[in-house]
Amino acid sequence: MAKTLAHNWSFRPRSYNSSCTCIEGTCHNTIDGDGKCKPGSCQFSYTGDNCDKTWKVCPAFDKKLLHCHVHAHCEIDRPRRQPLGGLLPLLSLLPLGPRPRYMCSCNTGYTGNGRECFPIDPCALPDRGGCHPQAKCIQTGPGKSVCVCDPGWHGDGKSCSPIAVCTVHNDCHPDARCVLLIPGQRVISS
Repeated sequence: MAKTLAHNWSFRPRSYNSSCTCIEGTCHNTIDGDGKCKPGSCQFSYTGDNCDKTWKVCPAFDKKLLHCHVHAHCEIDRPRRQPLGGLLPLLSLLPLGPRPRYMCSCNTGYTGNGRECFPIDPCALPDRGGCHPQAKCIQTGPGKSVCVCDPGWHGDGKSCSPIAVCTVHNDCHPDARCVLLIPGQRVISS
């Protein structure tokens, strides 16, 4: 929202960002800020505009360091060795063939290339977190969600069935007939 002063002048950040994207630093969310981290405010060992990059140690003998996103880890992609044919099985223990490749991979619940990772919202995916069409998907964290059946429906959210109010609430007059309008609602007619 723009701040209006007594002279009716309007001030607004140059590139307004409604939320702070700074992770391990101080957010620059003042009138001239952009929602990223203030320059020089990153915590120890963090870098980047959002203080979201840090060094990760790869699980290998040489303990290689990679500059990965905060929500990523280092992996080793070991190429498969070609069979050595009739050579002694001990030769297969030698480090022959292509060298392993080190890479950053986003943690579970995040997507990206490992240098940039973004939280996955299962509710925004085409299957809406696996929820039934008559259920609401609620994101509970990166890559996590719960499903809740709509009013008039019951179930676990992944599977929902209409509530048959005419059979559940059999409080109709003996000369009346209960008619289901939409799940959870009824009309009594005579």
